[in-house]
Amino acid sequence: MATLFYVLSLDTPFPIVKGFVQGFMQGRGSSFTYFFPRKGGIKKETFGDVFKEYLSLHCSTQICIPENVLREFKLAVNQSQESIGIHIEAVKKIESAYFRFHFHIYTEEFAHNMKSIMKKIPAGVKVEQYEPVESRNEAIVGVHEAIYEYSPVSSYAYEGSGNIIGEFEGVLDMYLRIKKSPVTENILCSDLHLELEEN
Repeated sequence: MATLFYVLSLDTPFPIVKGFVQGFMQGRGSSFTYFFPRKGGIKKETFGDVFKEYLSLHCSTQICIPENVLREFKLAVNQSQESIGIHIEAVKKIESAYFRFHFHIYTEEFAHNMKSIMKKIPAGVKVEQYEPVESRNEAIVGVHEAIYEYSPVSSYAYEGSGNIIGEFEGVLDMYLRIKKSPVTENILCSDLHLELEEN
């Protein structure tokens, strides 16, 4: 079963929250997966969340953390509230996430990288509307001059688009794999969209 994640909204600037998280992990002697929405390309699903984020842009930070450290993290924040001015405004469970991607690849090496990414879909995640097209054409190109001749050049293309949707942990894994892959410059990804629990 995939790990549940929560979004914490803190009325604290990003540099302070980032430093606090690093100190928190060092203090507990182990690390965990976390993600900053604004820094990583995540969008909220409700207009209210977007509007509140706009109004508090100068001092508000959101962070996604796993459920198994949530209680300990909240306790550490509460204990540090007076000393560093960190405070949790809201906590919401992430129900699911999704993003859309589109790619144009013109070398077989990069196409192989893309195929490898798409062969390893995490449990709880599905790919929708994905039908990539691969083509190889022999085109006659060249310059018509006395010292040159027309010569055949292989033309290769691998193109496609789709949606990746499902449990946050698996969708985030796919998103980061694409962003960190050698072929990332050939892939256009939307922001990660979060579906949050209803209050």
